Order: sequence, then structure tokens, then C-alpha cells
Amino acid sequence: MNMSSSLYLTRGLESRMGTLATFYLIFLCAFACSFIHVVLAYLPYLVASRTKYILQPSVGYSACLFAYLVLTPPSGSLPSQMPQGLYPYLLLVGIQVILPNISFLGHVSGCVAGELIKAGWLGVPGGSFWRWADARCPDRIAGLQGFLKCPQNFEVLAGDGGGGFGAAARAAWKAIKDLAECIAVVVGLR
Repeated sequence: MNMSSSLYLTRGLESRMGTLATFYLIFLCAFACSFIHVVLAYLPYLVASRTKYILQPSVGYSACLFAYLVLTPPSGSLPSQMPQGLYPYLLLVGIQVILPNISFLGHVSGCVAGELIKAGWLGVPGGSFWRWADARCPDRIAGLQGFLKCPQNFEVLAGDGGGGFGAAARAAWKAIKDLAECIAVVVGLR
């Protein structure tokens, strides 16, 4: 399931960003999701000496997929009354209900990483950098079938919140707020 999801999501990102930028984003998401997961798992231990999350194993690529979901605008298949940014969080709760033994914290770390990237706190260079990199890419790589150069209308993933700690705090707060709203919708409070 992760492989087919990865194929679908990274194709959409690659068509918006180009091959090199997507390659960079894959590694950025892998490291960011792992780091955020460790931090989120360590917080309950610091606050209440609870070791449950520190000792829970979490291996997989699905945290990155949730980061991609946050970064990828959904296609036209969503109900019109659902806010676009809510989809990854609804999916997070739905998967957790259907498969309760998967790592909820791992998936949440992916959502937080995606929000931090969108806020501009985890630096994704702009289109001019990727066009420069594409121009210097060896022909044996750039000439491969399926290689996409950075488009002129490159969509910078960063929102208009700017960088710095304030942007990171706003992005984390947005992720928590969207998750709470999603749970309220699922439970029937909204």
C-alpha cells in the first residue's frame, strides 16, 4: 500500500517541482519525519516519565507519505464542504480506527513535517535554484526517460508565513488544530 501511495503522491509532486527537487524533498521528509518522531516520542517521557512511546518501535515510510499528503493539494474527488487541508488528518484518524496497531505517532510526525515544510521552516529552495541545478545536471541523468526539469511555474512549497521559530510554531499549531477538528468531525461533534 505504501509503494502505490508513494508512486501516486511523488508523481504529483514531481510534475509540480521537477525530478531533482522531488529527490531532495524525499530525503528532507525522511530526515524531518524521523527527527520529529523522536522528539514527539520523547516529550511524554520528559513531562510525565512515560516510556510507552520511547519503547514503541516505528519503522516505515508512511510518515513521509503523510508529509506528501500535506504538501500535495487533493484532486477533485473530495466533497466540496471539506476544507482541503483537512484531508490528511481525516485519513490519519480513519487509518488509525481501521488499523489500531500502527504507529499513530509516526503518521502525526509526517503531518507535522509537511506543515513545517509548507511554512518554509525546513528550507526547500525556490525554482531558480532547481532550474540552475537542472542546467548543470549531466546529460546521462537529465536525458533519462521520465526525468522532469523544474517547470517555469515552479510552486514553492513554502507558504506566506515566512521562516523562523514563529512559522514552525504556527505550522505545528495548525497541524494540532486540524487533527482536533478532524477528530471532532469523526466523533460527530461538528
